[in-house]
Order: sequence, then structure tokens, then C-alpha cells
Amino acid sequence: MRQLKIALVGSSPIAFVSFYNDEFKQALISAEATEFDQLDFMSKHEVFSKWIGRGMCLDGDIDVTISESGKDDIYTKIFSYEDDFEDEVGGVEKYLGAKYADSINVGLDKNYFGKIHEYKYASIEIVETYKAEASLIISVKDNWELKDLNVVFLDIDTIGDFAQHFYGLTSLEQEVVGIKYQDQLHEFENNFEGGSNHWEYFERHDGDVWEVAYDIKSLFSDKMN
Repeated sequence: MRQLKIALVGSSPIAFVSFYNDEFKQALISAEATEFDQLDFMSKHEVFSKWIGRGMCLDGDIDVTISESGKDDIYTKIFSYEDDFEDEVGGVEKYLGAKYADSINVGLDKNYFGKIHEYKYASIEIVETYKAEASLIISVKDNWELKDLNVVFLDIDTIGDFAQHFYGLTSLEQEVVGIKYQDQLHEFENNFEGGSNHWEYFERHDGDVWEVAYDIKSLFSDKMN
């Protein structure tokens, strides 16, 4: 077996999603403005969160470096495709392939938005991106080929109005999360350098309809000012 290090560099938006308990809004209304701390308050009431936008959107410019001990590094890009990689791209040895059949449907997957009907309130934090990086190390067979490494991405612009809210705010559609090798998913470890940030807030109404919660944004502004 051989060890491969796969490293990505990107620059698309950083975005975090958090969901909160049913007391979130009322607790915010009742909170004392004196020494109010937004992050502490949100952390206290958070029940589920996910790092969705990691700077690795396929619509952006992702640089890929594959390193193997004793060999020259491979510099390549990622190409997303529908059916047959070789038919669509040609020369499959030049790219990492990201097949739609391997993608994760954010709107349905229970690890993402598939269970958000259980929550009442949510926020999306968007962070200015200076530089984003991701990497992983996997063991591969001695005779491995580039086409054996399949990129797995989040399919974000999909089912559910909350996913549509997220897409509308971030324009993120296909976010790289890992590499599938021999049917096993290996997830990247991510980090980024960012600047300013802002939040948008949401409330779930009857019929599991998510709407922008302007009143929550106003409440936070009042408490902090």
C-alpha cells in the first residue's frame, strides 16, 4: 500500500449553519442587554450545527496537489460529471472526477438538512474568505490511478426551502467534502483564513416552511447596541 496526501486550496465563501432550541427567541427577548454576548447566547441554545461552505465550491477555482513519497507531485483540477467521466472529459488521468451519483443531497441527508423539521430556529453565518485549505491522507494500492479517486461533494441547490435560502445567500452549490476510494469515503480536514462575517436568521412556521426572521436580527442588534 502507498500513502497519498491530497491537498486542496480554494477561495469560495465560508458558511456555517446552526439550529436552536424552541426557547431561542423568547430567551433572546428576555435577555439583559448589559454585558450581552451574542456568541455565548447562540452557543447556549444551539442544538445542531454544520460547516457547509468550506471554501471548496466546485464553481470556484480549486487547486489540487497529490503527493506520494518518492514521486513528483501531481497538480490537477476537479471536474464534475453526470454519467461517464471519460466520455465527458477525455484523458481521465488529467483530472479528479466528481460524479453526481456520489454526491450528498443536503436537503435529504439526515446529517445535514434532512431532520431540520425538528428545529424551530436557525442561523447562517457567512465569513469573508481570504484562503481556504483542505487535506487528507489515504492508503491506496501500489497500482492506483487518478481515476480511482472520486471526489464527493454536497449537492446544495436541492430539495427544501431552507437549502434554497442557503443557496440564495451563499451561491454555493457543489461543496467538496471528501474523496471516495474503493467505496470508502475519506473526509477532508479543513481550515481557512477569513475576515468579516455576518448572520442571517430563520424561523420555521406551519407546514415546515422556513422564513427569514428579521425580528431576531433586530433583537440581536438591540441587545448589542
